Amino acid sequence: MSAALTIFIKECRESLRDKRVLLNALVLGPLLGPLLFVVILRVTVGRELNQADRPLPVIVIGAQRAPNLMQVLKQQGLVPLPPVADVEAAVRQQRIDLALRISDTYSDDWNAGRPAQVDIIYDSSRRDGGGRLQRLRGMLASYSRRTSAMRLVARGISPVIGTAVLIGDRDQATAAARGALLFAMLPYFLILTSFMGGMWLAIDATAGERERQSLEPLLANPVPRSQILLGKLLAAAAFSFTSLTLGLMAFAVAAHFLPAQQLEISLTLGPKLIGTILPIMVPLY
Repeated sequence: MSAALTIFIKECRESLRDKRVLLNALVLGPLLGPLLFVVILRVTVGRELNQADRPLPVIVIGAQRAPNLMQVLKQQGLVPLPPVADVEAAVRQQRIDLALRISDTYSDDWNAGRPAQVDIIYDSSRRDGGGRLQRLRGMLASYSRRTSAMRLVARGISPVIGTAVLIGDRDQATAAARGALLFAMLPYFLILTSFMGGMWLAIDATAGERERQSLEPLLANPVPRSQILLGKLLAAAAFSFTSLTLGLMAFAVAAHFLPAQQLEISLTLGPKLIGTILPIMVPLY
């Protein structure tokens, strides 16, 4: 073990002198995961919140057939845009995001008390249109429920008769529990951090030494090659462990920059949790 320890000290000393290894293993590796985590989450949450507060522009076909519906939708933030030719092709070609088409028989069905047809035209392959689609569906569902209740009242029937079972949501999840769900992607970032921490030293200790022509003199020493390999592995594991520890500390700091209040979550990555994660990650060093 004395030979392996000597190789271990040698590799650590040489790596600490190499700015490239230090930059990638102890700076870029630990900071890349937390930085991506914070940026992705803040951009996603900010975009969704902005869409919820902004007016919802939607191309409406046949708006004149449903004046009451359009008035209610406008009050909820919908901005009707003039129709375009071949709206299905326009949505398919992603020239427009969303369209609402009111059927030709809407007025007749409405006056007769029958369900009136409206069609939402959208492209499910567009990831950025999900929030607007759900918002428009919510507007239409709210209008439908309110109209149905008013029709029952007009006929002298209590609206609650149509509700056989009243479902109440009682979410018992704490803010910390919801935050734990958000941290479900944390292991992937930790694995990336651990590999990046030891990868640069491993490359430099093998291919780098061969390129510098220092590997052959090392192998010429009367030392078992298993001891040389063990020393290099221990050095790579030490840098991987250090990078992972710095990464966990960076995640603990990054948790303070996440929109926790807007998401109603609590994110805490304290010393106790860090001390639990580090032994679990030992096989990856």
